[in-house]
Amino acid sequence: MNLLSITSIFLAISTVPTWQKCSFPSYIRQKRKEGGWSGWTFETMYGNFSRHWIERKEVQATRPDELTFTLRSQSNSYCRRGDSCFKTTLLYKWECLDARPHHLFVIKEIRSNSITLVCARLRPLDGRNIIKVSSAEITYSTMKICNSDVDLSHHGWPWIAAPQRTWVPCPKLGGFLFHQFHNNANKPTCSYAWKTSRMESECVTTEGLLMFFPTPSCNPFSDHKEKFARFQCWGNWTHKKNSFVILGYDFDPAHYVLKLPRHLPTSENEIASATMYNRVNLKISSDGQWNGSTLQFQLTRSQSGTCIDENIGCDKVVARKKCHHRKYKSYCKKSCNLCHLAPSEEPECEIPEYLRGSWTWYESNFYDNVQIRRNEVIFRLFGKFVCKSINEEKRSFLLITTSRNGCLPRLICLNIKKLDYEVLLLKISHTTLDPDSSFERLCDFREDRQPIGSTIHSSGYKILLPENKGWFNNCGLDGSISANFNLAKGGVTCDGTLSDWNRRSCGSSDTLNTQTKSCSDYSKHNYYYKCEAFYKINSDQSYLITSYGRHEPYKYNCWVIDSIVHSAPYPTWIQAARMRDAQCSLSSARQLVDTTEVDITVQMHKDHREKVCEGPAPILPNTTRKNISTRDDSYQPPKRENGPTTYEESKEILNSSRVISLDIFHLLAVTIPVILLQYDR
Repeated sequence: MNLLSITSIFLAISTVPTWQKCSFPSYIRQKRKEGGWSGWTFETMYGNFSRHWIERKEVQATRPDELTFTLRSQSNSYCRRGDSCFKTTLLYKWECLDARPHHLFVIKEIRSNSITLVCARLRPLDGRNIIKVSSAEITYSTMKICNSDVDLSHHGWPWIAAPQRTWVPCPKLGGFLFHQFHNNANKPTCSYAWKTSRMESECVTTEGLLMFFPTPSCNPFSDHKEKFARFQCWGNWTHKKNSFVILGYDFDPAHYVLKLPRHLPTSENEIASATMYNRVNLKISSDGQWNGSTLQFQLTRSQSGTCIDENIGCDKVVARKKCHHRKYKSYCKKSCNLCHLAPSEEPECEIPEYLRGSWTWYESNFYDNVQIRRNEVIFRLFGKFVCKSINEEKRSFLLITTSRNGCLPRLICLNIKKLDYEVLLLKISHTTLDPDSSFERLCDFREDRQPIGSTIHSSGYKILLPENKGWFNNCGLDGSISANFNLAKGGVTCDGTLSDWNRRSCGSSDTLNTQTKSCSDYSKHNYYYKCEAFYKINSDQSYLITSYGRHEPYKYNCWVIDSIVHSAPYPTWIQAARMRDAQCSLSSARQLVDTTEVDITVQMHKDHREKVCEGPAPILPNTTRKNISTRDDSYQPPKRENGPTTYEESKEILNSSRVISLDIFHLLAVTIPVILLQYDR
């Protein structure tokens, strides 16, 4: 072999890139805070609508750049809990070589007898509880095809978070009556039962999807044979003429896929078919055959209101003159003319005038507008509730809600207090379908299990802020101020500036920027926040609601701000504390310093404000107080030109970005000896 041939081979080999490992996104390798196993599952096999799985595949981030795939199977059919009941087999590993836009990754797949390159798209669905996976094998020479236009093979089995990461509301489908059939049988199950089964989906936020059966034996989902089944939703999507909802038992792993027509019945005279599949597999979107267990439902829209027939066969009850029989009269009120037994939709009490008004309720990943009127309370999330009874001593209100989409009436208890400085305190109970519930039974304020937790219901009060005290899309700072920052994470202290000033427009903006100069950990901490609303509660205290994030749902936080006034010649200080979530505090910023409820505290001189302009004539900031929020349900914070929201996020992007290099010495050391060895042969 001459020198020219060796040079040609070397040049061909040198076009093959070497890779610096990247990191998988944080939402894929997220760890469970309280410890224990945390990862993803797929291809989970169950018995015939049993709650217990027999076999599943698991994905776990063993390193930031590595995912390990294992098969976990039941070793003994009588043993269901504990590690000794299962055996685990290593399948393969994925190493991240290159992170690309559109959720694409170049991956090295390592098996016991082979190593291949894979182009994979790992796209999160809804609240990042579900990841849709598609992939294709590639080579070094075809690595460029791993881009947004690549045609990848879609995996039928999605990755499912274990445990559930975030709460995803179910679709607000309303209420239906249904007959069920098992595995396409001609005769419905429980055909002997006179009463029809019922399905309701997210009639009130956090309720999930509910199913009611006439007898326990008609319920195919309950090991304990109850008349009731409740499911939480993990995600949903639409495909052609159908909608798909991934369901799991209440706070259990995702288990089923419910396939529904996109256009459901709007009246009791229409019938639609739905199917529930006993495995979470996305290939049911196609027209292919399904070899797992299924349940078919024939759905009709339930009647709406308080005086309704909750059964399809009430005409037969009337014909047989059985209306006053205790078995039938509660379910056939409309046909039997027994509306006096139904709860009334008319208000029966008045809410005190000092509580009335428009209030804004912020949580970490949503906000709600709450209207309190003379006889009713209206939530954007929950709907309208009418006042039925008041317990003045406990400041509790019993309210009823009705809908026009087939949901049964529900009762709810609200505990409401108003503080002297225009802040409302609110507690919300869980709903009940029992119209005879007492205050003592219904006004039981408790949290949900995770991942919902105290987001909606809680034993403590939620703080609601008055809309007539708010300046929306305003930070309330009106300039740049030198400040001292204390970051709760690691106790880092920094000097820098806090600013909402736009030099080009020469006015205040809706973006709050922290710029640090010197920090105790020798690194800068620069953040950008979108200002949602600034509330001037009184002369000494204010609240600022900010949001951040590159994707929905956006993260909201409350800043508690104190003005500390000193007598002359001492300046007025401003002290602020950023809460870890969107709920503000009744404590002052000074009382919140060094508490676990805050993650940043700031101190600054109120009068040391700078307003430097680079553009033309000054544009005065708009501080007009608005009674109605300028943001509607379709609002999205604008994309910022200054890049990632936080310094940590920018580091994550940089660390996960690809680095393609030609390591000449590595190629010489590894490939040339192989060529010469083959040449000698």
